[in-house]
Amino acid sequence: MALPNNNKWLDAQSIAIAGWNMKGFGTSSRYIKENLMRHADIIALSEHCLYEHNLHELYNVNNDFCVFARASADLDPMVPAPGHAGVAIMWRRSLQHCVIPLNKIGNDRVCGIKVILSDRKVIFIFSVYLPPANSKIADFGEVLDELEEVVVRCSLEGDVIVVGDMNAHLGVKGGPRGWGSATKNGKLLLDFMTRQSFLAAVMLDFCAGPNYTFRNHSGCSHVDHVLMPSYLCKNIQDIHIIPDTVENTSDHLAVYTVLDVGNFKYRVDSTLHSSKLAWDKLSKGLIKQLYTNELNRRLLPCRDKCLESKVFSEDVLEEVVQNITCTLQEVGNQAIPKRKFNKLERSYQYDKR
Repeated sequence: MALPNNNKWLDAQSIAIAGWNMKGFGTSSRYIKENLMRHADIIALSEHCLYEHNLHELYNVNNDFCVFARASADLDPMVPAPGHAGVAIMWRRSLQHCVIPLNKIGNDRVCGIKVILSDRKVIFIFSVYLPPANSKIADFGEVLDELEEVVVRCSLEGDVIVVGDMNAHLGVKGGPRGWGSATKNGKLLLDFMTRQSFLAAVMLDFCAGPNYTFRNHSGCSHVDHVLMPSYLCKNIQDIHIIPDTVENTSDHLAVYTVLDVGNFKYRVDSTLHSSKLAWDKLSKGLIKQLYTNELNRRLLPCRDKCLESKVFSEDVLEEVVQNITCTLQEVGNQAIPKRKFNKLERSYQYDKR
């Protein structure tokens, strides 16, 4: 567990992250305070069901935790109705010096923070609540596209972890602990994970606890996930699904993950999200004009730095690689058209909010 320090970055070897769909704030605050807050440094909450003017209730759970929360955008305080959806992320006040809420990134189903691990390493943690396939108020495919844009953008600066209720059962393709067939949402999420080289950590064989996260009268499923780049999985010290207790008033189980952040290295992506960039939509001439020429111009300072350096220390090499990687990604995202994904058709059978 992290302790306060005078630096602007995290002074800890590990960080504990909990994720939980609380299914409404009203009866869930006790479970958060007496269970999740005892062990977790960061807590990703989904479906708090609070209106904008009631978000302060999350701040009052525990003064030792800071909160960044968002209410569902379609809730109208002038039209009385039960609340629904909403996301929040909490972090220990002892981490306040190294945590930045991402107020201008995301939407009412995606909120996140930037955690500064050192002067050159950062990690982004997002709390999400993706809509169910039959939702009338939001489209899963559209929200997933927006989430992917956020992931691509933040990946230019650091590693990204996505935690929350994704309303997507991945089936046997999700990982060693996967079972059954992937749902329609699950197939879309699997495609997203492939494009971003993400793994569902709770689907890995070393995850402990029940092999489901949601249960109702129809059965159980695995819809709450912790997604992260595959290379980060080696940093997992502990991950388990917390068994149900009488204090848990939700029909979802919480997920608990401990990451070793003391040995984080700046990652070099082997892919430039090429599956998202529609290279085939441009001719070779246009690619040279829009991409290659701009890339050459942007890489000139990097080349000059290499020529001027008499000694290539590890820090200099790491900085050069980082600059080249970020430049490749930035120029590609700016110059090459984006491939549009097929949207999931809306269903109006009933609204599971």
